[in-house]
Amino acid sequence: MARMGMVSPEEAPGGVKKLYDAVEKAAGMVPNALKVIANSPAVFKGFMNFNTALGSGKLPGVLREQVAVAVAQYNTCHY
Repeated sequence: MARMGMVSPEEAPGGVKKLYDAVEKAAGMVPNALKVIANSPAVFKGFMNFNTALGSGKLPGVLREQVAVAVAQYNTCHY
């Protein structure tokens, strides 16, 4: 089965690197899922825009975080 590699911050093209820096500043790290999505800079940028739009929804930030933690726990995610 073919696997997609991860784009490291050192290998990231300019636009992706800027978004990596913003994610790292906000979260303290760049999740591996984002490093895989970054194989396509256009998809990565679109995903980040979508994620930003979701963040400006009507749910309070605390509730969004609780949902994210519950889903991560259910999926046995380590971060």
